[in-house]
Amino acid sequence: MTFAWWHLLAALIPMLPVVRSIRHIWDHEFADPLQRALWLVYAVFLPVSAFLSGVKKP
Repeated sequence: MTFAWWHLLAALIPMLPVVRSIRHIWDHEFADPLQRALWLVYAVFLPVSAFLSGVKKP
């Protein structure tokens, strides 16, 4: 199978909400740095855990 332009697009589309949420976390003012860190952990950990739970193990 040859590489097509839409392969890259199909790989990047699921990452867009995560990138947008990380960008929002950096631009948003929070009450304290701990709250910002927790939101960052949630934004990264939840998609990764969902991906890992969906992976079939042999």
